[in-house]
Amino acid sequence: MTRALVIATEPRGAVDFEGVFRAVAAWFGACYAAALAIVVPLGVMAINANTGWQDVLTFLAGMFLYALFIGFFVALYTVLVWPVLVWIARLAGIKRGFADLVLGALMGGGLISAMMQPLQNGGEGLFFLFAAAGAVGGLTYWWLAGKPQ
Repeated sequence: MTRALVIATEPRGAVDFEGVFRAVAAWFGACYAAALAIVVPLGVMAINANTGWQDVLTFLAGMFLYALFIGFFVALYTVLVWPVLVWIARLAGIKRGFADLVLGALMGGGLISAMMQPLQNGGEGLFFLFAAAGAVGGLTYWWLAGKPQ
């Protein structure tokens, strides 16, 4: 009788707040990692443009702040897209690490193409930079979310 009472009193459809918090925190971390993956190559290109050591130090000092600024826009543009892609990957039964990598790359390249149309203007490098940043963000999300299967 006690067992039946325990089973009957368990809440149905309870929200896993810890899981939701972990997913949201992983998404924010992924946005920041993707922003760093955008900022660092651009900074290296600027450093290679025969800049002085003061410019290099200025970039290094501000790199994480620049990434925070760009990460805000990454979060803004992915807030609706990423949950839908994760849901589709779960429905399709695709292994999560691979799905997060590929979907992140597709989302990064796709969003920059939709926003700025770099492929029509000869900006293939920009497309690949954002696709690589999306892949970094996808893997970071997978890693921070606890490496779900």
